[in-house]
Amino acid sequence: MVGDRSGSMASTKGGSQEGAVMYMKKQKENNETVKPKLGYFIDFISFDDEPNSLYFGEANAITTDTLTDISIGMSPCGGTRLYDTVVECLQKQISRLEEVYKNLNKTTQNLVDNCPWLIAATFAIMTDGQDNRSTLNTIQDCKKLMKIYKKKYSGTALFIGANQDAKRTAQKFGIDEDSSLQMGTDRRSSYNAASAIASAQIRAVSSGGGISC
Repeated sequence: MVGDRSGSMASTKGGSQEGAVMYMKKQKENNETVKPKLGYFIDFISFDDEPNSLYFGEANAITTDTLTDISIGMSPCGGTRLYDTVVECLQKQISRLEEVYKNLNKTTQNLVDNCPWLIAATFAIMTDGQDNRSTLNTIQDCKKLMKIYKKKYSGTALFIGANQDAKRTAQKFGIDEDSSLQMGTDRRSSYNAASAIASAQIRAVSSGGGISC
């Protein structure tokens, strides 16, 4: 999950923070429902002028302290370093997918080769503004890497956008229109958007039914 915490998110009046907390609660529930064989891993990154790792670990290890950290870590401030953050996080997830695959025995590797969805991977972006801080990457770089992630690693991607045409922006990132969600900037809309993205991710993970990354 890549969550925008730039200053403009203050328009949600705490909705983006509440939504992020609820998102993590749902992911813990997802883990209890799906029970993946090799775990249900979550990497939650917030970003303003810089990325900030708010959680990196198994869903079943989420605690009340985790939720507090998530709420604080999504407090709006700063600019919007979107493109660089997306590329860095996608690269990180791809490396993790390769590591998970490498540690499987040969029989399981062969099974995954034939049924790549057994390693279920989802990537979500939530933002309400235009990039104004990235220095290394463009949206074209994001799209190029997204194509590799989806084709080579059978990853799914989701986009939540406010103050923009979410479907159009999703396409620019290489994300399908039907995997985008238009978000209002009010508190309830932000909260509901985070809930919707968590629900969409559990559907993606459930379809894999094996390992969650």
